[in-house]
Amino acid sequence: MVVLLALLGGTGYYALPRASSEPIPFIPGEISLARPAIAQQTRASFLDTDAGMSAYSDTGRTINIDQARTAFRVVESETDSWIVGTVQAHDYDENEDPHVFVHTSGWIIAYYDKDSPVGRALHFVAPGTLGGSKLEDSLRKVANSAGAPAQSIGFYDFRFPEATEWLVIIDTNTFSVEIPTQFSVFEGSYSLTPIGSCGPALDIDGVRVATNGCTTFGYGGVSPSLLSTGSEHNVVVDGGSAAISLLYSPPSVQ
Repeated sequence: MVVLLALLGGTGYYALPRASSEPIPFIPGEISLARPAIAQQTRASFLDTDAGMSAYSDTGRTINIDQARTAFRVVESETDSWIVGTVQAHDYDENEDPHVFVHTSGWIIAYYDKDSPVGRALHFVAPGTLGGSKLEDSLRKVANSAGAPAQSIGFYDFRFPEATEWLVIIDTNTFSVEIPTQFSVFEGSYSLTPIGSCGPALDIDGVRVATNGCTTFGYGGVSPSLLSTGSEHNVVVDGGSAAISLLYSPPSVQ
């Protein structure tokens, strides 16, 4: 049983198994979401209408656009001061390339479009084990090509300005999740990877959410009714591993 619990006297919320003081295996766990400062400026205003989940870094260095361009698979638009295009993430095919925005001022923002569930961003390195996100990988590729290594990376979903946390719960078996009624949940999504050659399947409360067939990775949205607050939801993973992503905002803790 996984319950999102408030830590008394603090503002953190974590996924914990019932009757246990140890977190269940989940990576990257809880990530705080904050809007990148450059998104306040006109030159990056398109992100509010085009982008979903993003990873960003202010490298603190002036970026040469010609150097940054060498990391792009496709250049979609550019000026003397910025460039936008797609960059390969890990070894995924072109369909999974994130978009990347780079500005000469040092900012780099990797993002998926607004129609993509946040589960698309995750990267499995082995069944049951996540290795960060595709967004981070594409961002770092551009940063390294530009000679401006990424500093601390932040995350933000432009679709949900009020969402302050991204929680990822991962397992290879059956578990259950209960989200307190005080939480505001903006999106639930899943990510799947097989153990062996085919699978897995994912059920929530007896409803088949997805069957991944024989593909190496799958993702999609989860109906809000299947991850509603105030109820225990049973998650069954058959033949692989699954990650459940929640974008939410917890209540303020005084």
